[in-house]
This record gives sequence, C-alpha cells and structure tokens, in this order.
Amino acid sequence: MFRLTGFELEKLWGKRRFRLSCLLLLLLELFLMWYTTLPAEGKAGLSAYKAFQKQISAMSEAEKQAYVTGLKETMDGMALVQDVLMLQGMGNEMGDRLAVQAMKSAPGVFEACYERYQRGDYLTFTDSFWQEQSLIEELYEEWEKTAGYGAYLQSVQERGSVLGGIGIFGGTAGGEEEASFSARNVKKSAEDYAGLSDERIRWMPGKGLIGAMNNVWTDIFLLLSVFLAVGDLILEEKEKRLFYITKSTRYGMGRSMGAKLAALFLHCVGMAAVLYGVNLLFYGVTVGYGDLGAALQSVAAFRESCLPVSIRAYLVLSVLTKGLAAFGFGALLAAVCMAAETIYLPYGVGILFCGVSYILYTAIPGASRWNLYKYLNLMGILKTEHYYGGYLNFDLFGHPVPQRLLTWGLLFLLAAAGTAGSLWFFIKGEKLALRDGRLPAISFFRPHAGLLRHECYKIMIANRAALALLAFGLLAGYREWGQNYYLSVQEAYYQDMMLRLEGELTEEKETPHETGHPHQLVPLGGGRRPRLRAPGVLGARPHPLRLQLSRARGGPARGRPQGHARRQRARGQRRRRALPQALPQRRVRQRRPRGRRRRPRPRQGGHRLLPCHRRQGGHPLAGLRRLRLPLPGRLPPHV
Repeated sequence: MFRLTGFELEKLWGKRRFRLSCLLLLLLELFLMWYTTLPAEGKAGLSAYKAFQKQISAMSEAEKQAYVTGLKETMDGMALVQDVLMLQGMGNEMGDRLAVQAMKSAPGVFEACYERYQRGDYLTFTDSFWQEQSLIEELYEEWEKTAGYGAYLQSVQERGSVLGGIGIFGGTAGGEEEASFSARNVKKSAEDYAGLSDERIRWMPGKGLIGAMNNVWTDIFLLLSVFLAVGDLILEEKEKRLFYITKSTRYGMGRSMGAKLAALFLHCVGMAAVLYGVNLLFYGVTVGYGDLGAALQSVAAFRESCLPVSIRAYLVLSVLTKGLAAFGFGALLAAVCMAAETIYLPYGVGILFCGVSYILYTAIPGASRWNLYKYLNLMGILKTEHYYGGYLNFDLFGHPVPQRLLTWGLLFLLAAAGTAGSLWFFIKGEKLALRDGRLPAISFFRPHAGLLRHECYKIMIANRAALALLAFGLLAGYREWGQNYYLSVQEAYYQDMMLRLEGELTEEKETPHETGHPHQLVPLGGGRRPRLRAPGVLGARPHPLRLQLSRARGGPARGRPQGHARRQRARGQRRRRALPQALPQRRVRQRRPRGRRRRPRPRQGGHRLLPCHRRQGGHPLAGLRRLRLPLPGRLPPHV
C-alpha cells in the first residue's frame, strides 16, 4: 500500500506539466497578494504596518497602550486642524462660522497642533494624511478591542445574555422553542468561556495573520490544484484504458484506488501547506508578526474564539483543516470521475459544486434562520476564521450545537462519501474507460474581406490578447471595488445640504433653519429659477450652487427689477440693426450650379491643363493649380 502510494505520488509530481501548473498557481498567488495590497489614497501600504510592528515589538502592554493612545490623540488633533483650515479656505462667512464652532468643540487643540501640522512631522508611518489617519484608526480600534478582553469575559459570565444574539434562533419568535434554546445557549456559552483568561493576551496587529489566512485567492488556487491532481490520477488513466490492466493484478481491486486516494490526500495537505506557507512568508517579510506563542485572542479579529490555543496552533489547525476540505472535495470529484464516461462531466460537476457553495455562502445572511446552509458547505469550511476564530452555535431541535463540531462532521462525511464512491465504482468496473465524446471545435472566424476585422481577429483571438485584457480588467475592477472614498469638509457640507433640501420646494426650505445650515431659496428672474442664498451670511453675493427646483410658491419676486429684461432686449435689437451698416459689405461668391463636370480642354501653344485638387492634402500634387505638359497627342503612360 505504501509502495503504491509512493508510486502514485511520483507519477503525479514527476510530470513536468503538472509541476509547471502548480508553480504557475503559486506565482499567480504571489502576484495577486502584491497587487491587492498596494497603497491607495485612503489605504496604507504594508510597509507602514511593518514600521509600526517594529516600533512595538519590544514594548510591554502598558507601553503599547500609551503609544497607541498618543498616536490617536495626535491624529485627532491634526484632523481638527485640517478641517478648520479647509473651512476657512471656503472664503465666506459660513466657513468661518463653522471653523469657529469646530475650534470651540476642542478648546486649545488647534493652537497646540497648528505648528506641527505645518511642519508635517506627524506623518510617522505614511506619506499622506488620509493614509496615516486610516492606519491609526484601524490600529486603535484593534487595540481597544483586545484591551477590553478581560471585561468581555467577565460580562459573559455575569450577563450571559450578551452572547444570546450570537446564536441563531431557529424557532418562532417568542415561542417556547426559542426560549429553551436561548437559555441553553447562554448556559453553554458561559461554560465554553469559563477556562479562558486575559493572562496570555499580548496585543499585536492582525493585518499579517488575517491577510495570510483569509485570502480568497489561495482557496481558489487550492481547489484548482485539486482539479489538476484528480485529472492526472483518474481521467488520464481512464482515457488510456489502463484501469483494465491494473484491475486484473493481485492488488488491483482495492489497493490501487486506495493508493490513488492516499496520494490525493497527501497532495491536498501538501499544497495547502505550501500555499498558505507562502502567504505567511510574504506577510512575515512585508508586515511582520508579534509573539506567535501568545493566546489566539491577542488578535482583535479572533477575540470571540473560545479555543484555549496559541496563534501558532491556530495556524497549524487552519492549514490542516483546509487540506482536509480540499481532500473531501477531491474524493467526491474522483468518485464522479470513476462514474463518468466523458471527460467534461467531472469538471462540470466540480465547477457546479463550487459555484453552489459560493452562492450559498454569499447570498444567505449570517443572522438568518438558514445560516446552517451558509456555513456548512465547501466555501464555509474553507473559512476557518468563523469556527476557530469566532463563536457560533446552531439550533438543532432546541439544542445549541457548535459550528466547529458540525464542520468536522461534514469534513468526515465528504471524505467518507468520496472514498466509498470511488472504491465502489472502481470495483464495480462498468465504466473504466472514457468514450470519445469530444465537443465540436468552436471557431469565431468567418470568411470575410474586411482587413480591420481580420487584424482584430489575429490580435484578440489568435494571439489571446482578449484574455490578457480581460484579466487586467478584472484586476483593476477588483482593486477599485474595495476602495473607500473619504469626503472632504466641503463635500460633506454639500452632501448634508443636498440631503436637507432634496424633494419638492416647501416653506420650511424657503425660510432659514434655526439649527443646521441657515440657507434660503431665493427665486431670481421673476420666480422662474430659485437660487440658493444664505441670508445674513453670504451677503448679496449669490451662492455658487444652483438648484433645479420647481417654481417658488408665494411672495413677491426678488432679484433684479422687472424692466431690466425688457431694456436688455431693446438694447440688443438696436445693436443688431446698427451692425450691418457699420461693417463693410462682404462679397458673396457665386457658386457654379451642380451638374456634370466638364472635361479640360487643350490650350493653344501645345500645352494641356490637368485638373488638380483645390483642397490641400491627400494628393501628391495638392496645392498646384496647373500642370503644363507637352501634348504629343496623348499623355505618357506613366502620368
């Protein structure tokens, strides 16, 4: 058995094509990790996290607290200074009033932080204000969540109802079943958290661990490697009809398929270790880690976990679980391969299985009564941060069952069903070969005489440029999808004002507000188009914003006098009447009526006039009015 397993592994990894395919997946993973972590306008780069981790590596928990809170207070002061300066830069009384209100909300902060803001030495880890602010806020929230872990445990023991909302109630609201599950869930939650304490808590930023273990691209590449392995182990031998030979040998009934499944298991666990090991190495170099021997709850994202394990143990457990999930999927795929007669059916079933799992995981909310189907599928199993780094109990007939136990049971069920199915179809031996079921060749080329179309086909289809453009388009879209836009003071002011004034024109919008923005809609030009003004604030100067609203109701029309437009029209008419007399009369050229073009006639003296282009460009003789050529009776053949 072990010799057969080694032979299957050597046959699988000994192929140059298979090794190159796995290497390509690894390189794509590295590229995507680098591309998706590039700094943006409001997103700090990995070097900023690494600099912060280097600063706190030798600090105690009290020193970390003082350092992080100091950074937070500094950034809050710099944000106040920037907001005040932007309000003052609006150039009107409204901006000055809002700036004074902002400075009154934090007395003395503007004066204390203004000089440092002008110097710019508050930027410790990044090169821009928005990146520094987002970084400090993220780190402060993580530290604040981890620092309150002792109070969190105490609240679980004292008020177990806090965790009642974490469990998902399957019964009817207000019914006896829900009340029974709630009581049992509270009791079980207190028991699960009873053995935990905050003694081994050593806070560290979770950027590196979360980025390495929660990478969706790594999960996809792991499943793709399973497709490759199953195709080489099962489908290739069925295509070559080798199962008829191996089945007739001494150990060909069960041990041959068992060796293939064992080789598949080792491949899945090995690929999971390689892929996630590369992730950890990448983030270890670019970001850095803290004390991996600290408690798992030292990372803010894993505070709700009830596992009394270290961060290092969590990493090992997560990688093994992902490898087992990949093996369960591969065993089911191997069973489908043994039962299939065509090469396309296993791949179609595998893609459908992954697609349904992804739809269930993304479409079902986590707080719904159907959340059992959200987490108990292939995609939910690969998200180990939910059941190792979180806490969730399912309602099964009124009893709370941890998600972790149900996930382990589903893993065992997938592996057992795939192994049993593969052995059954192999021993039964009805479909040990693939029939010739190739699909007809699909070609986008059609005979045509268009040169542009032919060149586009050569570039886009024949040379695969369309695939490259599609890939880079998806990368650009994926990066922009997760970007956050931060509103400036003027934009936030404009957004708030538009939300207040949206809809039909009412009396409340026409009059100044006692609180908020004291704006008033003043109709101009006879009440046809209202213009936004701030009475008493912006003075007689109109506001630059114009609102396309309906006609103002009631009140006399304010603005310019009624006779102003009439005088403007009369002045324009007098100018138009006087304009032709002041200007010289323009000579109008008579155009030849359209008709058949006359042929050139020969001139006397042995010369002939040739037609030429009157407009410049296009013809090599453009711009020349005439050509005088000798007339020997007819033109030379080269003319």
